[in-house]
Amino acid sequence: MLGKAWKKNKNQLFKAVGFGEYRIGCFFIFAQYFLSKLQTL
Repeated sequence: MLGKAWKKNKNQLFKAVGFGEYRIGCFFIFAQYFLSKLQTL
């Protein structure tokens, strides 16, 4: 029972962290894309 609760909380924590990393990753990809566009102008 304790393992089940831990697994559930771990999944929620992983989702929260993963979402944060996903947003940061998208931001960096967008920034790199934007900078490369500026360099080609």
